Amino acid sequence: MAAVFGSQTVLADADLAARVQAIEDELLGTVADPPQLSTTYTEIDEVPELTEVRHLVLPRRSTHGTEHFVRHLATVSAYLVLDPAVRTETLRRVRAALPPSVELAQDVGVHLARRV
Repeated sequence: MAAVFGSQTVLADADLAARVQAIEDELLGTVADPPQLSTTYTEIDEVPELTEVRHLVLPRRSTHGTEHFVRHLATVSAYLVLDPAVRTETLRRVRAALPPSVELAQDVGVHLARRV
């Protein structure tokens, strides 16, 4: 049996996520848009040594203060590579654009397969 799982922390509210994305696009440009890692792992469907492949999503939501989310963003590599002044300004603007608390989505993608 093989199992692969993982999740990202993102804003659950699409409008709030769009606000943050607009700030990132304006201040960070392409630096904030690194290549996306595959989280679907659909390529395991084609591996002949694996059978009974299953792809599941375990929904996970939590509500946190905006400061919690902003501290999370400060650990993301796209932010860490920024000039400190740009990073500080970006995080300040993100903080100002969000309500006092936000719902975060941390859905866990699970990919199971049995080895033949």
